[in-house]
Amino acid sequence: MEEINNRKDNIQDIYNLTSMQEGMLFYTILKENVKVYNEFVSITVKGIIDKEKLKESFEDMIKRHDVLRTSFAYKKLKRPKQVVLRNKQGEFNYVDISNLDEEQAKIYLENYMNSQLERGFDLEKEALIRLTLMKIDKLKCVIMLNFHHIIMDGWSMTNVLGELFLGYYQIQKYGKIKINKPNQFKQYVGWLQNNYDYEGSIKYWTNELNDINKVTKLSTNEISNNYIF
Repeated sequence: MEEINNRKDNIQDIYNLTSMQEGMLFYTILKENVKVYNEFVSITVKGIIDKEKLKESFEDMIKRHDVLRTSFAYKKLKRPKQVVLRNKQGEFNYVDISNLDEEQAKIYLENYMNSQLERGFDLEKEALIRLTLMKIDKLKCVIMLNFHHIIMDGWSMTNVLGELFLGYYQIQKYGKIKINKPNQFKQYVGWLQNNYDYEGSIKYWTNELNDINKVTKLSTNEISNNYIF
């Protein structure tokens, strides 16, 4: 919480986590070196991408969605909170490896992806979304989106990518982005608090799982949080 307090003039809002987010936070803290919630999507693009326009679209998207400017406070608190900052930049990186041959570029790209996955996120301090544009050659590049699952799921990821590319297109065609501000995650959290029967849910699942007396073991050998297109 101290890290958040140091930025209190920049705080826009504070509210509770959803049950799903609390579970992800718990496991992230419990298994500090496990990057299971570090999500990564890679898209290969044939053509020329203007890095400044892509960065502008990325930054505009972060301004539009509160959840992309969210940090998580949990130390010395009875219950964790998510904190929306008025101004918080995502991390944008541009890497040019067009001077490498095909095999060298393949190795560099694979190592870069692995380094991003291993890096993880500091939920209290860092931006929880990163975008990398990597130039492979004159007519080929790779766009990599890296984020923590606590702020976004797979369904949301497709919407975010759609907005990223739409914003890029609009900058090219109109010189500015014309995307309406969406509903915010806070509205969903509020709806859950007003409509979700927590005690009833506990009773229901306790009854449903009453006959289960041993842990179901799941193999994690084939689990991947990589999406490569």
